[in-house]
Amino acid sequence: MTDTADLADYVLPATTQLEHLDVHTELRPHLRADQRAGDRAARRGQAEHADLSARSRRRMGFDDAVLRRRATKTLARIAFKPAARSASTSTPLRATAGVKLPIAEAPFADGGFPTPSGKCLIDAPGLGVPDHVPNYESAASTPELAARFPLAMISPPARNFLNSSFVNVTSLRDIEGEPVLEIACRRRRARAASPSGRWCAIFNDRGELPCARRSSGARARPGVVNGLGVWWRKLGARRHATSTS
Repeated sequence: MTDTADLADYVLPATTQLEHLDVHTELRPHLRADQRAGDRAARRGQAEHADLSARSRRRMGFDDAVLRRRATKTLARIAFKPAARSASTSTPLRATAGVKLPIAEAPFADGGFPTPSGKCLIDAPGLGVPDHVPNYESAASTPELAARFPLAMISPPARNFLNSSFVNVTSLRDIEGEPVLEIACRRRRARAASPSGRWCAIFNDRGELPCARRSSGARARPGVVNGLGVWWRKLGARRHATSTS
């Protein structure tokens, strides 16, 4: 139950990837089949996968023939057939666990772009030229904002958190310990320390986030702080600290 799920009116039980057949692409040009992991991984209770989606579509009034199909195997076969004509049924897919799509792994490794010169054109006609759009709210926007909020924050995930689902794993939380704000050494010395000398709050007009403050050499640039995410609010620093600066 994430912070978002805590606010939901309805929480629908879904199967995990080990409990249902599914078809998806990979980073490499392959179409892959995931099989249910044996009888022990059969869906339990009210957990559903494709059936839940099918019922939702019907309730919303969608009546396309493809959308009316419920069986996961049938949906997988429909998705699989255009990509691999030889795998028009689920049997080859089950036997091989996947097939390579007719896509080169590095299609433009030797050039051959569909342009008059055969080279990649950044400003190709009709595509426009890449441009930089500055942040709407930043120290560079207005003198007022620069005075009120002199620091910009980026929020890469902490080393052991790829995304928010990992925060639910107690062993990974134990490794990370607590939400951390990395700040350049010079910037930290210039700012007032909290009473504990350790906790601080990152804030703007929308809210605030308490973090343990950590000096960082090259990792945090002057004027930028790194708020290591992606902690759930109920599992974050509020459990440990209340003093801020």
